[in-house]
Amino acid sequence: TGIWVMPWGLAAMLLAPLGLEWLALVPMGWGVDWTLDIARWAARNTSSSLTLRGRGLILTVYKCSFSIILNRRLVYIAAPAAAGGA
Repeated sequence: TGIWVMPWGLAAMLLAPLGLEWLALVPMGWGVDWTLDIARWAARNTSSSLTLRGRGLILTVYKCSFSIILNRRLVYIAAPAAAGGA
């Protein structure tokens, strides 16, 4: 999605004042269709229905890494909250 769809969205935004956004929205639509096809395939695939164990640990790691990416100073605020499960 980030490699194909998002750049076409930016191109559509830049072409919109000229009335030419359709030039970018068509290939963007192809990317969205492809993404939905993959999602439908994954939903039908029986091996994709795995149970996730240890969700709390995964969410904690996600919270900490997200805060590090956003702002280094937020680590001091988010790390204790994530460790506490907030």
